[in-house]
Amino acid sequence: MLFVLTLGAVLAATTTTGELRPSLSGMRSYLGGFADPAYVIDGFGTSREKIANLGLFLPLGLLAARLWPRPFVVLAALAALAFGIELWQAFIGRGGDAVDVLHNTVGALVGIGIARLWRR
Repeated sequence: MLFVLTLGAVLAATTTTGELRPSLSGMRSYLGGFADPAYVIDGFGTSREKIANLGLFLPLGLLAARLWPRPFVVLAALAALAFGIELWQAFIGRGGDAVDVLHNTVGALVGIGIARLWRR
């Protein structure tokens, strides 16, 4: 139940907007960000927003890894969720960013690591 509440909070915080401005051009620039690895990796964890993106998916990784014992499947699912959230943000005009996908995925990975240590 805690996982579902956490997932709901993450989705509410990341997939809503005050003013809906759907646009395919935002999606194009978001997807183009993945074509430049230097852009995605540059400045890893250098701002509060980037650190917040790490922290956003850490509890999801921790709780999901406690529920499902296959860490690679959990990581892949959470990375796909991060990708989908950012794609949706790009579509609704919130400016999805490829860098956020990396930070969310690393946050999930840290959460999974903590869950694995907890099991031991």
